[in-house]
Amino acid sequence: LGSSLEQNQSLTFLKLSGSKISPAGVKTIAASLGSNTNLQQLILNNVEIDIDELKGKTDLATLDYSGKGFNDTSMVIVAACLKENVVLTELNMSLNDAGGEGLVAMAATLEINSSITSLDLSNKGKRHSVAGLAALGSALSQNTALKRLKLTFFPLKLEDLKGHTNKTTIDLSGYPYGDDDVPILWACLKQNKSVERVKLFDNQMGEYGAQMFGEVLEINQTLVSVDLCNTKSAFGTIGIDYIRAGIAKHKSLKQLKLANFNIPVHELNGNTGVKSLSFEN
Repeated sequence: LGSSLEQNQSLTFLKLSGSKISPAGVKTIAASLGSNTNLQQLILNNVEIDIDELKGKTDLATLDYSGKGFNDTSMVIVAACLKENVVLTELNMSLNDAGGEGLVAMAATLEINSSITSLDLSNKGKRHSVAGLAALGSALSQNTALKRLKLTFFPLKLEDLKGHTNKTTIDLSGYPYGDDDVPILWACLKQNKSVERVKLFDNQMGEYGAQMFGEVLEINQTLVSVDLCNTKSAFGTIGIDYIRAGIAKHKSLKQLKLANFNIPVHELNGNTGVKSLSFEN
């Protein structure tokens, strides 16, 4: 089918609802859409995909596909079409069911697309996969256009997180960011050369988020204070090991707050000349 779409330039409408297409098959179809210039509409898994809109042929700057029933299969098609869209600035894909292969495909698109500035991928209860989040975090290191991203119902201001606004303090306290948000937050902070303090108390970061935080500490040497008080989830042994390894390689961190307790990292490392420390209540 994919090769047929590359060769057949007369087809304008294609319905594949009810067809069992493998993930590899979907990727082949998605790839063929780059060379097919006449297909306008595709129905996949009972979801209508407007190819012309997604490719930017209609000159629409905003697309709202929220709650349309897109799953990972249809999201792969959406992402493929967006690669050639140069007019779209805002895309709302919230309240759908894509968070695995669909998120990986969208990440690949963001490495190419330089027009989208606002993207909403918040799902209706479905968690994003670790592979998808890792791919998205990597893509954001190359994408300089995207400014606002939603993976849950709490937006991430990417310009602040990447350091484009030169803020020395980033206060995200009170937002229940969890392991769907925090990995992207930390991925952006790896690039930040100006931030010194991050406040993220009352978060829901778990083991994967803790791993990412540990990796940030190994790379970002400008951080001096991080507040993770009132974390609602457990970091787990692996997460704690990553944080510990990160602290060992970090030269400037002075203060880390965990579980409502302030850890004087600078003093514990022996960098202040203090000879006596008391942790009594």
